[in-house]
Amino acid sequence: MNSTNPASVLGFGTWQQIVDKFLYCANSSNQTGGSKKILEANLPPHKHTGTTSDSGDHQHTIDGSFLNQWQKDDNSDNVYSPTEYTSKVVQHKTTWNGNHSHTFTTNSTGSGADYMPPYMTVYAWVRTA
Repeated sequence: MNSTNPASVLGFGTWQQIVDKFLYCANSSNQTGGSKKILEANLPPHKHTGTTSDSGDHQHTIDGSFLNQWQKDDNSDNVYSPTEYTSKVVQHKTTWNGNHSHTFTTNSTGSGADYMPPYMTVYAWVRTA
């Protein structure tokens, strides 16, 4: 590969070096386009969907430094805290949460704009006169 102007070698013509362009064989000449980076616009229109897996039956638990003050009634699913100042019992009921899953869909992105692939650089010239 040689960067010498063809006019110096051939002895005729006016030549312009083609710089930072990808040679794309087509049926019309002198057209330009393409980019050096893939952008979101270059991606085809698409979106993502999915489903999370089932999570089994479960209960939510109460934890923290106050846990030793809470008691569970062995005959039910009630959790309660006896109060020190009254004879009343305050009940905090927990319930079972059944199997469930979640579905999601992302917003559509991309518009399918053209993108030129990686290429090999060479010295190239076009005759202008």
